[in-house]
Amino acid sequence: MSDEFLDLERRNFLESVAKGVIGLSTTAFWAKASSLGLLSLVPNEADAQMIPHGAWKRRTIKGAFAWGSNSNFSFGNGSGPSTSSPVHIGANWSHISANTNSALGIKSDGSLWGWGVNPNFQLGDGTNTARSSAIQIGNETNWLSVDAGSYHTVGIRNDGTLWGWGTNIYGAIGISTAVPNQVNAQLDWADIACGTNHTLAIKADGTLWGWGWNAFGIIGDGTSTNKLSPTQIGTLTNWQKISAGYAHSLAIKTDGSLWAWGNNNNGALGDNTTTSKSSPIQIGTPHIWTKISTGQSFSMAIKNDGSLWTWGYNSVGQLGDFTTIDKSIPTQVGTATNWSKIASGYSHSLAIKSNGSLWSWGSNVNGRLGLGDTLDRSSPIQIGVLTNWSHISGGLHFSLALRNDNMLYAMGEINNSISPVAVGALPVWSTMSAGHQHALAIKTDGSLWAWGYNNSGCIGNGMTGGSYSSPIQIGASLTWSKVAAGFRHSAATKSDGSLWVWGENDYGQVGVLYKSPTQVGAQNDWAFISSGSSHTLALKQNGSLWGWGSNGLGQIGNGSADTVPTPWMINAGPWLDCSASASHSLAVKADGTLWTWGYNASGQLGNNGTATSLSPMQIGTLTNWRKVSAGASHSLAVKSDGTIWAWGANSNGQLGDGSTTNRLSPVFLGPNTQWKIVSAGADFSLGLREDGSLWGWGTNTSGQLGHAPITNRSSPVQIGTLTHWDKIFSGTSTGFAITT
Repeated sequence: MSDEFLDLERRNFLESVAKGVIGLSTTAFWAKASSLGLLSLVPNEADAQMIPHGAWKRRTIKGAFAWGSNSNFSFGNGSGPSTSSPVHIGANWSHISANTNSALGIKSDGSLWGWGVNPNFQLGDGTNTARSSAIQIGNETNWLSVDAGSYHTVGIRNDGTLWGWGTNIYGAIGISTAVPNQVNAQLDWADIACGTNHTLAIKADGTLWGWGWNAFGIIGDGTSTNKLSPTQIGTLTNWQKISAGYAHSLAIKTDGSLWAWGNNNNGALGDNTTTSKSSPIQIGTPHIWTKISTGQSFSMAIKNDGSLWTWGYNSVGQLGDFTTIDKSIPTQVGTATNWSKIASGYSHSLAIKSNGSLWSWGSNVNGRLGLGDTLDRSSPIQIGVLTNWSHISGGLHFSLALRNDNMLYAMGEINNSISPVAVGALPVWSTMSAGHQHALAIKTDGSLWAWGYNNSGCIGNGMTGGSYSSPIQIGASLTWSKVAAGFRHSAATKSDGSLWVWGENDYGQVGVLYKSPTQVGAQNDWAFISSGSSHTLALKQNGSLWGWGSNGLGQIGNGSADTVPTPWMINAGPWLDCSASASHSLAVKADGTLWTWGYNASGQLGNNGTATSLSPMQIGTLTNWRKVSAGASHSLAVKSDGTIWAWGANSNGQLGDGSTTNRLSPVFLGPNTQWKIVSAGADFSLGLREDGSLWGWGTNTSGQLGHAPITNRSSPVQIGTLTHWDKIFSGTSTGFAITT
């Protein structure tokens, strides 16, 4: 049976069901449905149902179809195969949005449904379980629209409220991680440690937890999969101390044994190998360790006899053993046995002796050693002559040291000093932590303060970017007890045992997840949304254009490349339409002008160049643009005269102009002038004409063009012969359409 004939048969069959004139017994009905490929292809309900009197009750309002890749349950039809022809996936659908691995849909009753893989909780059902068939998300029936990004989802309800869920990487959901967010409701967190992109914590019951970046197994759970929320490491309840480095971790148990895991390229684990470990392994057999600290691929520890030991990377003398040779087992630093505290910076080391004297060694870029110069040291050198130091912490190019009179001192990049300089004039500090380029501190009154570079909102004042040369208070709480500063994220605990995190969350290191729809702000005037991979565009009811999320390539359009963690107004407009892709954005104003911004390596901005733009720029002077859709690296638009235009990457024919040549400005896809809607996938395109016919072009490796053979098409080719298509939606390599 040809694809066209099969489509016609399916249409006639479904229309007969809807009209109640199927004229078949139950057995014959299911046999017919099966022969047409309609059986077991419906996410949650059949297209028709038998009622007690034996008559067929009309159920189908809108039929939804899918084609292309189904490798990640993209169709929501169980584990059906990928297909190059549209297959029916259920009735009553009014809207569908798909990303790389999952899809969400709204039914005509306003209910929200999701299916596909779900590692980032992007389905919103409260789990990260893959769903091969559609499941309802919550019980609400007031959903208006939904759009799926790579790791997150956003939706609008018919009351105009905005909702988001999934992983808030780059702030894509629109809920700020640039202010302290409580990780969960538990009040039993006892200790915390921030690595470059991962976080470790110990609970009051002695259990060990980790989350964030997990390359090399630095979380310690036996895998290398990133953890987006706190994950328990084993089942033991005797963990006492932790330290998180760039890519490895150390811990001490209550029995004094030393444990290590993660990256071991330079021997940082201390097990006499350079093999990385994804689970904690004991270092040596003596149970005599009391203090630990991790730097960039090197480690420090103190034994219960006061001796100091170091191992790992030693390029600038950070091990303090008078050499620059790496060590893969703990090596004693000198013969002194009066060391009491240690702290590792990125490539330098700090220590305090039991007499309160302060010592430093290793890299001295920016004067971080506090010795009055910028010369590296390969052995401990005393800083000044004072003997009242109580606490130390090392950052990337700076150091912090606290005296027992509560005076705090800094040296290095953070205050451009090669000797210790007081932070403020008052003795009001109780503890502190040095991150990559920012610092956190708690005063004796329990207030939280931060300063330095505010990359990704790690300062915690709700802003991103910029820097602060002196401490600023974070919030008004006076119950902070511990702080830990990482690369671009921060963590702290309060006196009630609650855990709070903020800053960069690219790998889940902030540990805050939105497993089910969470309202974004309190406003109720949102009208339209479009999600890219990790940024979102939205229109309000007044026509203003807003954006938030990842902005490294200017895709938000606010004139910078800084992450935007909460909705930010791009322009008051009024705007008519917008579309967000992986790294570029498109929009049409109410006056019909076309605007683009973001990444432009393939000419996807359409300005006849390839330079990235951090702000919206008008394309040409025409005022008859109506609809836009952004693909991975190509762009589509429809004018008010019904013509379709395309530009950008074209290696697979996704522009539809009969070639595979990239276009730096909009080109006309003639001669048809009856285009209604366009939808751009990763590197394929779909178009819907006014006569209801459906068309596709571009790559067809997974059958995403909806027809066989599986060959790319560089100009529009009709999908089947049906002419009652109403809406189209493109995933990465899957197409969806809804009939009238």
